[in-house]
This record gives sequence, structure tokens and C-alpha cells, in this order.
Amino acid sequence: HTLLPRKIHGVHHKERETTIVTSHIFHAFEAFINYSFGLWFVITTGIIFGKVFLLPVLLFILYTIIWNIYGHSGNNILPDWLVKSWLGKQIAWSSYHHEHHLKGRGNFAFLLTYTDSLWSKELQDEHTYIEVH
Repeated sequence: HTLLPRKIHGVHHKERETTIVTSHIFHAFEAFINYSFGLWFVITTGIIFGKVFLLPVLLFILYTIIWNIYGHSGNNILPDWLVKSWLGKQIAWSSYHHEHHLKGRGNFAFLLTYTDSLWSKELQDEHTYIEVH
């Protein structure tokens, strides 16, 4: 049941080093899903609520693009002491995502690390938050 998703997302993970360029390397099917999400969201909300909320959709799309680029940049944006704190470990910083690329585990929630704990896919008990670049 995980073979197809691994094969599709595996194209993105052929690159072990995370860079701004690798943030947008996808299998064609995954690219279609990622880049058409806004359209499907607008259609779904329009059907459910009878009204389209365009501004939140555009802001969400902009946010995901920015977070994806940041996640592959190799640079944590906050001080090391905060990133390594309890609160900091709840967020999938750039260094955490870099580990995800190196080890092929964890970081399944895109932004937060709680799903990794729920699914026992943590990168490590104590996230190393390695220096990447």
C-alpha cells in the first residue's frame, strides 16, 4: 500500500542534498497534485459553502511555496537554542527536513513533527537538527 506513493515521491528524494531547486523536483503526478491543489480547494469550498474564498486560498498557496523553499534551503531561520528547545522540536525546520531527505524517514506533516511521533517515524528521539550548509 506504500509502494506507489514511495515510487512517486521517490523522484523528489533522489536528491539527498536539499536546495531551493530540489524543493520543486517532483514526479509528474505529484507535481499535478501539488500545483493544482488550489484549484481543487476552490472548487470544493465552492460546492460546500456556495461561495469561493479566493484570498485564503491564495495566501495558503503562497505560504506553502515559501515554506517548501525554506524547508529545502538548508538554513534555520531562528537561533539554534530555540530550534533545539521543546517548542522548536515541534516544528519541521529546514535542518529537520534535510535529515528527512538523507534518511527517508519522518517529516510527513510538512510543518509539524507530531505526525512522525504518532506514526513512529521520528528521525531520532532527540532530533539532531544537523547543520546542513
